[in-house]
Amino acid sequence: MLDPFGRSISYLRVSITDRCNLKCLYCTPLNALDYAPREDLLSYEEIVEILEVMVPMGIRKVRVTGGEPLVRRGVVEFLARLKRIEGLRKVAVTTNGIMLKELAEPLVQAGVSHINVSLDTLDPDRFREITRGGDLHRVLAGIDRLLELGVPTVKVNMVLMAGVNESEVESLARLSLQRPIQVRYIELMPVDHCGMPHAKYFLSAESVLPRLNAIARLEPAKVEDDDAGPATVYRFPGAPGTIGMITHLTNSFCDRCNRVRLTPEGQLRLCLFGDENVDLRAILRRPHTGQDLIDAVHAALAIKPKAADGYHAFAMQSVGG
Repeated sequence: MLDPFGRSISYLRVSITDRCNLKCLYCTPLNALDYAPREDLLSYEEIVEILEVMVPMGIRKVRVTGGEPLVRRGVVEFLARLKRIEGLRKVAVTTNGIMLKELAEPLVQAGVSHINVSLDTLDPDRFREITRGGDLHRVLAGIDRLLELGVPTVKVNMVLMAGVNESEVESLARLSLQRPIQVRYIELMPVDHCGMPHAKYFLSAESVLPRLNAIARLEPAKVEDDDAGPATVYRFPGAPGTIGMITHLTNSFCDRCNRVRLTPEGQLRLCLFGDENVDLRAILRRPHTGQDLIDAVHAALAIKPKAADGYHAFAMQSVGG
């Protein structure tokens, strides 16, 4: 699967719901999000049908997102179905971690090998403020359970926010000194519609590097194939974990983009920051063949942009981030 610029597309992010059990400051619009009617969301069967077409075309990794994917009923069985698709090498999940402790073992049994957990702070009160009501202890217990089960790739994502959690950069980094996890610093996207003026809250990932080097000199870390994703990965000497820097605003990784996204309503989205979409649900819900889907995917790849052309307002939990 090649786009017009020669990039090989092997990674599909699948958002299975726009519902979430948290309302994070940088994700939830000031005006209450209008959830899509449930009948407009793709069924698990429809998603599997799409994957059964796209995996033979070249998709090798699928990440299931939301909203919060673990709130959708039947998600574990769905993930197990994905894992059984021949040719699909990795099934991953991104979660806010609230339901993770209870579902960690079923997720592992379903074949999930890569799990990303949102963790913007280690302070319970600050966590409650950022998430508008979340319980940090539940998230930390979920991460503990993943490590007990030996999940091979566990990453925690910290969205950098000036004046909100920037004082905790070092404390998050020290998790990688103690545990085999990747701590990832992610630059805040333009989310003014969430009530966070970007100029006020933006903090570049590069700006925190000197603070991390003050703990111990970071060194480049080797990672397996696509495990780094968009991150530039480092390691403290001798540390069991790693540090990832995701600089989508200050140092774009568009030139090596290998992904497309499937929204809960069946839009194949070619760029998170673009308006290029192809409606796969419309094909699925009329008489069709596998070739119809193949043709639609090829048509989508043909309009994948070379680079993001600026921010287009959208609710992050509606497209899977």
